[in-house]
Amino acid sequence: MKIGIQIERFDPLAGGAEKYTDELIRGLLARGHQVRLFARDARSVPVGANFQAVPVNGLFRWQKDLAYAQHADQLANSAPLDVLLSMGKTTAMDVLQPHGGSILHSQQQNVARIPSVLLRTLKGLFNHVNPRQVRARQREAHLFRRRPPPQVVAVSRMVADDLHRYHGVPEERLHVIYNGVDLQRFAPSTLAERRTEARQRFAVDDRTLLFALVAHNFKLKGVAELIQAAARLCADEQAFCVMVAGKANPRHYQRMAQDLGCGNHIRFTGPLEVVEDLYAAADVYVHPTWYDPCSLVVLEALAAGLPVITTRFNGASEIMTDGCQGFLLDTPADVERLADRMATFFEPERIQHMGRQARLLAEKFPWDRNIDEMLRVLELAAEERRRSQINP
Repeated sequence: MKIGIQIERFDPLAGGAEKYTDELIRGLLARGHQVRLFARDARSVPVGANFQAVPVNGLFRWQKDLAYAQHADQLANSAPLDVLLSMGKTTAMDVLQPHGGSILHSQQQNVARIPSVLLRTLKGLFNHVNPRQVRARQREAHLFRRRPPPQVVAVSRMVADDLHRYHGVPEERLHVIYNGVDLQRFAPSTLAERRTEARQRFAVDDRTLLFALVAHNFKLKGVAELIQAAARLCADEQAFCVMVAGKANPRHYQRMAQDLGCGNHIRFTGPLEVVEDLYAAADVYVHPTWYDPCSLVVLEALAAGLPVITTRFNGASEIMTDGCQGFLLDTPADVERLADRMATFFEPERIQHMGRQARLLAEKFPWDRNIDEMLRVLELAAEERRRSQINP
């Protein structure tokens, strides 16, 4: 098939959607399909893919968003394609895969994370009238006004339920396909060989229990709650470290850690190009997110054989069993429970047992499975497109 893919920016190191798109393109090319990528800009485009730059102009963000949507659709409509997949912000797609999940649910969770009732109320009112937030909600709603709507790939059941509830997407147009993971790249045996060197790089000794988190949006991913939980662990006088990797500015959180008396236990690495080093050094992966459609880094941590603590606001939690591969929290706000769950990993046997279960679970989600499932949806949409062209 001749497959078009629209994504605003393509950089495999930038985030989950970009990383996923890179893996998908490589898998489609390996299966003999032709791929045309439409993006504003791109880095490290897989060999064999055809990249078309989408021209974008405008002074303001909303103008650039509108220009991207219009020009990306114009380019795609003029290209000889069998099917068009969009990661969002455009409207001409045959298949939509919103890696950001539901904008409405994400905005709600951004408000829910605020502890103060007054500030939470004010934030909710602000979001209700904020032009940027309003446009984002309108743009999402517009995607589903077509009848029939596009075929929609939801990266978790949570996302599928949101799109059905908020936008009335029929169940028969929804396809739940969990993200895949590179089982070879994150093999525990390979990472074990790097552990000593990785711990030396991060200046963590063998006696220290290392909790890891990879995040770029510190607020939404629960970094504040993780620091509060770490402060409670300090009372146990055990050797531990929480290491957070990501591009966000850590200054506010460093001050918070100092104020709570756990500054020596919290480290920020900045963005990592080789995330395997962090998984190799870590003992446990902690992801107390307020909203995550289906976290790729959680799947990577599971594949690396790390026990995972996350929340039920993470679509990836749907594949886990509480107390088996790690622990699931109902909310990141329950920092006492988060601290309690973290404390259980001072027992090395628990780390080993849950780590083995984590790897076994990840082995059910190789990239090949994801790409095969995606191809079935793309083929379904391509057939719909052919029929509509014959009988417009």
